[in-house]
Amino acid sequence: MDNKSRLLLESIVKKDLNSLTVGEIIFIKARRDYLTPEQAEVFRSLWEEIKIPVTEDRPSYKEIREKAKSLGIKLKVGMKREVIEELINNYQPNP
Repeated sequence: MDNKSRLLLESIVKKDLNSLTVGEIIFIKARRDYLTPEQAEVFRSLWEEIKIPVTEDRPSYKEIREKAKSLGIKLKVGMKREVIEELINNYQPNP
């Protein structure tokens, strides 16, 4: 996560839950992999309240990056999810 997003996430999670906007809740949900388990549990109730579906069947960005690294695929900072997924799908191990 870039520094600007990290700082924004830190400031949002410190706010009173009742003062969060829908946009802030969506921002937090999109970055839920960076929350502590306790924070994720607190914010999960907010996601459900505003009817944002949580898709657990799709691997997180962090999991995709880890899979690529485990295959020996070199990644650049800020690579998009779709690019990493394509690299994984097209991966051919060296004999």
